[in-house]
Amino acid sequence: MLMQCNFEAMEIWEAIELGGAGVKRSQERQAMGALLRSVPREMWATLGAKKTVKEAWGAVKSMRQGADRVKEAHAQRLLQEFENFACKDGELVDDFAMRISTLAAELRVLGETMPKNKVVRKLLRSLPRRFS
Repeated sequence: MLMQCNFEAMEIWEAIELGGAGVKRSQERQAMGALLRSVPREMWATLGAKKTVKEAWGAVKSMRQGADRVKEAHAQRLLQEFENFACKDGELVDDFAMRISTLAAELRVLGETMPKNKVVRKLLRSLPRRFS
């Protein structure tokens, strides 16, 4: 979305939408340059080999979907870990709180909403009875 907005602002989005048909060569190259500046260097060779910026855009979208799936799978694994989270024998409350807070922060980075009150409730439920 951000890339599309930037391309529209530079008036080169048409090069991606139309795929070279009816687009000036300079616009095509400007769009390709902007696209290449927006992705990691490792992707340049792959994208530069595409005939049009539209093809390169499609490749980026395809790669991004794969990355999103990996991210989603990782988030699901962490959510399961959060549900099964328990205090280890002999673990200090501070250490346990740090572990659960770190897990919640990782989930937030992956886009999962993890309200602080949910983390606190989980922390209190998971503590051994001796801490009641």
